[in-house]
Amino acid sequence: TMAAARKGVGLALEQATSSTLCYVADIQPGASAALHGGVDIGDKILFIDRQTVAGLSLSQVGARMAGPEGTYVQIGLVRTSSNLFGPDSEEHVEVSLCRGRHGNGQVSHVVGETAGMVQGTQPHSPPPHSHARESPTAGSGGMGGG
Repeated sequence: TMAAARKGVGLALEQATSSTLCYVADIQPGASAALHGGVDIGDKILFIDRQTVAGLSLSQVGARMAGPEGTYVQIGLVRTSSNLFGPDSEEHVEVSLCRGRHGNGQVSHVVGETAGMVQGTQPHSPPPHSHARESPTAGSGGMGGG
């Protein structure tokens, strides 16, 4: 029943063939992966939570990437750098990303607005009472003088 609450980290994955590793095709702006900065387009997904995803289909890899909002997923990446001289070099990178982090910004913004409105109404309520106290003393003073 909680399947709808599963969140990803803002990575769009693609897979050339069923026997190759999935790779990062796009990174959602403002999402967890983009904010982290440790994932590049073209990185291949090798591990998710320290378990190899070699041989898994694109949908299986996507399902492992997603999880409950606020939990962390560890992704092991293979980054291929092409060198001008010599063969391409492979670099292994591991990143830890929070799932669904990017959705929380709007919530705190709304809470901040309502808190500001509540604080704004409080200072305005005391002044009418202070005015009400001043007028009777002025009136009694006038009566006492007669």
